[in-house]
Amino acid sequence: MFNLTTLPLSFWDYALESAVRILNMVPTKKVDKTLYEIWHGKAPNLSYLKVEDDEVGDLGELANYKTVMLDPDK
Repeated sequence: MFNLTTLPLSFWDYALESAVRILNMVPTKKVDKTLYEIWHGKAPNLSYLKVEDDEVGDLGELANYKTVMLDPDK
């Protein structure tokens, strides 16, 4: 994902930290709780998260990148 951006290298650690924080708030299959809930004993506060609905427009060469990301064998 990072190689598809023009984000300067100095910001990648912040992007990675944010991605890990979000992944820690996703329930796991085995215990049906988030890692945050397991560690802290309470559900995480997700009120600061928001969905950005930006239209990318024409992706040109990357038009089917979603298919590639979901099924790399295609």
